[in-house]
Amino acid sequence: MPVEKSGRTWIRHYLAYFCLIVMGGCSALPGIPDSELAAFGPSVEQVRFLLRQDRVREALDEALYLAREYPSGLTETLVGQAMWRNGRVTEAETRFRRAVKTDLAESYVGLAAVRASAGHWGAAKRLLSDVSGNSESGAWAQSLLASSAWRSGNLAETRTHLQAWSQIEMDVELAQAAAAMAAAVADLEGPPEWSGAATLVDLETMSGGGLMVPVRVGGAEGRLLLDLAARQSFLSPELAEAGGLVVRSGDGVVARTSNLTGSDMNRHRPHSLQAASPDLQFGEARLRNSIVGVGQPPEGVDGVLAFDLLLTARWSLRFDTPVLALGPASASADVHQMIGGSIPATVAWLNARLAYQALAVQVFVYPLVGGERVAVGLDPGMRSILDPEQLLDGAIPRGRLQIGGWSAEVEWEVSSLDSWATAGGVAPSATLGHNLMDDWILHWMPGQEQIRFDRAATLTLPTDAERRERPGR
Repeated sequence: MPVEKSGRTWIRHYLAYFCLIVMGGCSALPGIPDSELAAFGPSVEQVRFLLRQDRVREALDEALYLAREYPSGLTETLVGQAMWRNGRVTEAETRFRRAVKTDLAESYVGLAAVRASAGHWGAAKRLLSDVSGNSESGAWAQSLLASSAWRSGNLAETRTHLQAWSQIEMDVELAQAAAAMAAAVADLEGPPEWSGAATLVDLETMSGGGLMVPVRVGGAEGRLLLDLAARQSFLSPELAEAGGLVVRSGDGVVARTSNLTGSDMNRHRPHSLQAASPDLQFGEARLRNSIVGVGQPPEGVDGVLAFDLLLTARWSLRFDTPVLALGPASASADVHQMIGGSIPATVAWLNARLAYQALAVQVFVYPLVGGERVAVGLDPGMRSILDPEQLLDGAIPRGRLQIGGWSAEVEWEVSSLDSWATAGGVAPSATLGHNLMDDWILHWMPGQEQIRFDRAATLTLPTDAERRERPGR
């Protein structure tokens, strides 16, 4: 528990004393209805305020204190929400399961988010079936329902839920993004689908360490920064225009992009401008009917390729060469052969957890860091980062990383990861960066929603002649 300011401590002692005298012992709560507990603030509203402000580490500290002092369905729900925003999925699920016994709408939505993160969409939709209204829980529910409809290919339902989300979302920029998504979905001719043959795409390394992926957008050529930590893929206004895309704004009309200036550095927030892309082509692999954001990209690239577009593809990413083998989910064997040929010694298979927000998504894995299983993001464009929350005694990083049977002491960069929680997102405890992954291969298995880690040193790439001989090339 963090050190408390004297003013806060005095208020809490006073509230506890007041509860004991007037209510006969608040902390025993089944006794006090949640509606009355909310009036004991500032604590309840303070937690909600911190979550709205994306100050998720502080929110968790406050929520845990509140739940200890005044246990109830409401406080269990607040703890669950804060744990979810901190990537502590298993603990969040436990809290939400306790809270649903009190029939709180927010607890049902939280539990639905956890179930969806593990791919259990049927259970998630059942939990969301009775959630409505204009509350924050309603906005979260509509966002998740839009994700479910999008994953199932139901464009009409996707648009309906996006519009409903945009009307009750308290974050103005997020509401605009939701409305722009809804307008862009209306421009699609069908649901998103990967097709074509598996392909091996040679990547280009940027001076800062990032990887660029060549792409064709409706016939126009561009280069996208591969960013597995970004919430949503996006294109520059110039590439979107060259590719013939219609850019939509929050009011549904065709957006003006000529006045967009400055690089869009906030990669952890969905974009306020959206466009339907009939055809994105990566070598022989094609993604039809996708939705992309539109914004100014970092210097030297024409946009960003994030996990949202790669979610339903089968891909393998090798960093030392570097290359990306990519194809439809049905092309699993071809993709594997392209990346290495012989069967490697696998380091580990890790189940991924996916934090959905309408058409945007974040991916996390859960290896052991310092002996503790924590949420870890993938960020190959940066060095590996450890959040200060994972420091031992405030100074010594819990450095050892264990992934399956592999473990090593890691030279972490200590830096806050709070920005990952922007606009309702989830902040991990650590990230795996290029200093760790440069000699690894990542394999994404969309059917199982698992990531397999291999060591690149055990594999050999096919020659150019062998690539040309493959069927479909």
